[in-house]
Amino acid sequence: MVESMKKDRNKAIKKVKIYEARCVQFEQQKLNANKLREKLEAKKRLDEDKKSLSGHKKSLRLNERQIAKELVNNLIKSNTEIRLEYTKEEIENFAQEVERDKKMSFGDKLKILSNLTNWEQINHILKDERCAICLCDFEVDSNDSGSCAIKLKGCVNHYFHKDCICECYSNKFLRCPVCLNLFGIRKGNQPYGTMHVSINKSLFCQGYTNEPTIVVQYNFPNGTQNIEHESPGSSYLGTARTGYFPATKEGFKVLYLLLIAWQRRLLFTIGTSLTTGANNVVRWNGIHHKTSTSGGEVSFGWPDNSYFNRVKLELAQFGVIN
Repeated sequence: MVESMKKDRNKAIKKVKIYEARCVQFEQQKLNANKLREKLEAKKRLDEDKKSLSGHKKSLRLNERQIAKELVNNLIKSNTEIRLEYTKEEIENFAQEVERDKKMSFGDKLKILSNLTNWEQINHILKDERCAICLCDFEVDSNDSGSCAIKLKGCVNHYFHKDCICECYSNKFLRCPVCLNLFGIRKGNQPYGTMHVSINKSLFCQGYTNEPTIVVQYNFPNGTQNIEHESPGSSYLGTARTGYFPATKEGFKVLYLLLIAWQRRLLFTIGTSLTTGANNVVRWNGIHHKTSTSGGEVSFGWPDNSYFNRVKLELAQFGVIN
């Protein structure tokens, strides 16, 4: 009887051990399954981030264009005046974004640029090719990713070191230094101010006497420069400017593009005035306006048959296109 009890006890112990082993095995399988799930979720998030970067750029452009289109349509149909303004708080937020961007690590820049430009990494020696920026040869070295050759999507027959092209990156935007191909949305450092647009039916641009005039007024108060500008902490002198455009199809097209450029803070900057030589002033940023209704090109006025083509080319150089 004792012998029988020992056998039963051993069987019970064996069953317990088998059960415990199965429990351990189950827990291990569960742990492995969780790790696999986490990896798959991480990969999914990475893929979504890559897609969202492209989608974000598209949505930004879409929102800017929707806003500009609605404002121009309301101006045409019901003569609803347009008033755009970035608050001081928004300007401060932009400055903080620029500061974070400047402190970004080289590795983080590489990741963003890779997604932004969809570049191709060249993993073999390029004979008779040099970096278009530093003019040095390329290397194939897995320990130094910055010396590898890359080719930006859409660019032809020119290559860069990763660390060289990273120096051209700024605030989620890159312009190829060779062919000027644009990647991302270019944003400027325009300070706090307002843009006001109206139609004056009793004012006419010379050469367009049958059309009313689109009047675009800009106003920038005095202020203090932030990290986006040449002399952070220094005061700057504000300005007021007025542009005139005939209310024609071409005039409204240019207005539409100017509204997009305003939203991207590209129309004005702080620096040295090209006309007076004064430092630390709000000045035009390279997108010319007609500041007079008459006097012709020499007086920055109308008529000027080539103006619309020139200003659209200037806007395109900033990435603002129809």
